[in-house]
Amino acid sequence: MSDSFSRLYNEHVADVYGYFAYRVGSRAEAEQLTQATFERAFRERATFGSERKETSVHLLKIARETRRNGERAGIADRHDLGIEADLAGALERLERLDRSVLSLRYGARLAAPEIARVLGVSENRVRRAHSRGLRRVRTELERSQRPDPAEPRSGPAGDQQGGDQEQAEADREAYGGPEQPA
Repeated sequence: MSDSFSRLYNEHVADVYGYFAYRVGSRAEAEQLTQATFERAFRERATFGSERKETSVHLLKIARETRRNGERAGIADRHDLGIEADLAGALERLERLDRSVLSLRYGARLAAPEIARVLGVSENRVRRAHSRGLRRVRTELERSQRPDPAEPRSGPAGDQQGGDQEQAEADREAYGGPEQPA
């Protein structure tokens, strides 16, 4: 492997892997896609420019095509990718463009102009998808962290009012609040 390609790999492998970590369900699949991306990049190394941003855009276009063209093995088991399960679930429910934008922004650490070039869309469209995607992820995460209204809040027998009264008494004892008449 040439020294220049080794440098290219070392500079960009984390960004390419990060992009896949936001897009796929397992560490092994992200690693395989990253490998396939760099194999193709090696074959096409003569087409790379010298500027880092342009190289990053070119690599992520290859990564996107690699994933889209199915140059991957179907792996059923899910491993920790460094992304919380709730976040991974929220990302899976996004529209394709929103997820692509968030993957490129936070996984590959690209700015809006580079994301626009990778996806072949306008910067305004990238900004709108970014904003919409973040809003939807936030909503999904809030929804997943809300308590289920069908479940009782406290009390051994599900008596919510009794549980609330017990909690109020415990709070008064702990914080020295006024005594309630018996």
